[in-house]
Amino acid sequence: MDHRHTDRHWQALLATAVALLWFHPLGLPPPAAAMPPGEPSTQAPAQIGAMTEIRALFAEYLKLHATKKMDEWRDKMFLPEALCVRTAADGKVTVYPVADLARTIAKEAKTLKEQRETFEEVRIEVYGHAAHYATTWTLFHNGKVARKGRAFFSLVKKDGAWRIAALVWYRD
Repeated sequence: MDHRHTDRHWQALLATAVALLWFHPLGLPPPAAAMPPGEPSTQAPAQIGAMTEIRALFAEYLKLHATKKMDEWRDKMFLPEALCVRTAADGKVTVYPVADLARTIAKEAKTLKEQRETFEEVRIEVYGHAAHYATTWTLFHNGKVARKGRAFFSLVKKDGAWRIAALVWYRD
């Protein structure tokens, strides 16, 4: 049996490990900056600042998506090595490099008059220069609901800016 693995295989394993660490933080202390929407914060100013920066990142994410600027969306929001993983009810898991996902969205967007996505039930957790952003999402095409699901973003702060390192999403 050949035990050599490709770079893509290792990237998929890394994305899975990142997802498991964020989704099952057993043994980790409570999140330093988890703040349910609408609740006043008792967090330190640095943590509040990080959450403000992350909220701004996702406001830009949604704006670029709605304006169909997928190259800019890819380059500004994600690390170049970022992986995107789609899961489905049937257990199927599909792994995409972020460039492939951006291309797929751009191709679909060309056929639409309008596209936009909304995020609800957002939860942000910050641990130093690492963070997790979880949300329920709804995608609209030409004003009608096209798809819904749940998304989990693993973030890192690199060179002073928050970027998406991995995106794992479930589609209803």
